[in-house]
Amino acid sequence: MEDHDEPNQENAELLPLRSRECLERSYVRFVNTTNRTIEIIWLNYTGQRIRYQLIGARSYANIDTFKTHPWIAQDVLTKDRMWLERQYVYQPQTTREHLNNANPNIVYPIPPPEVRKVVAITLPMLTLRYHALLTIRNLFAQPEAVDNLELPRDLKEDLKKVIILRNRRLATSALTVAA
Repeated sequence: MEDHDEPNQENAELLPLRSRECLERSYVRFVNTTNRTIEIIWLNYTGQRIRYQLIGARSYANIDTFKTHPWIAQDVLTKDRMWLERQYVYQPQTTREHLNNANPNIVYPIPPPEVRKVVAITLPMLTLRYHALLTIRNLFAQPEAVDNLELPRDLKEDLKKVIILRNRRLATSALTVAA
């Protein structure tokens, strides 16, 4: 698969992300703008994925967290990663940080009260080629089944890669469920 097809999602899998100790709170509303059921996943202090909540299509979840706690979202069925504010990993901010980033020229003499930040969950922007591969991938359980297709060799190899990636995610998606 070429680098430009879908590098961010694959690279996001490799990042050694985990939560860190912090006392600065962040209040988030994850809004699922898709027609899919989404898993909201917290990366705990060892980097383990903890399924925190399921969010139905066109619904939302309020989560109280800390600014050093990374979050990811994925389709509950396919385990395809979703975007959180146009990123594969969402790192919360305090209200003050959010305001300072949005309006760097304004000085706030009194710290603003913490408010809930709306974080949109969306489908990632994919190339047409990669989107087609993901759609066709769902027709096959194993990569060997692709060998019988009358496709160019590079497409077969790319299709096998997305099937293997999907199967790996499904096999390792035994997430701990938050209590």
